[in-house]
Amino acid sequence: MDIHHVIIRPLLTEKSSNLNTLKKYTIVVHPDATKIDIKQAIEQIYSTKVKQVAILKNPGKKRVVGRGRVIQKRVTLKKAVVTLQKGEKPIDFIKTKKKK
Repeated sequence: MDIHHVIIRPLLTEKSSNLNTLKKYTIVVHPDATKIDIKQAIEQIYSTKVKQVAILKNPGKKRVVGRGRVIQKRVTLKKAVVTLQKGEKPIDFIKTKKKK
């Protein structure tokens, strides 16, 4: 898998922003990406060393809308929490744009 297709976007929420102070970054990744793919992509794109990668899968849930019982399915996400090694520079996702 190409390293530029592994990382989809950073997940910027209040909880993930609090983890940034501990050098942990939450990223939405491709559903087929493995921990090794994610580690290599982060190290090559952002020029940092990764200590640990944890993966979370959020399955899409069905939702019933209105009386007509229209069923909508929410998006399935695969997230990765990446921890950087001690002494590494923090990643600034806003300033850094990935190359295509």
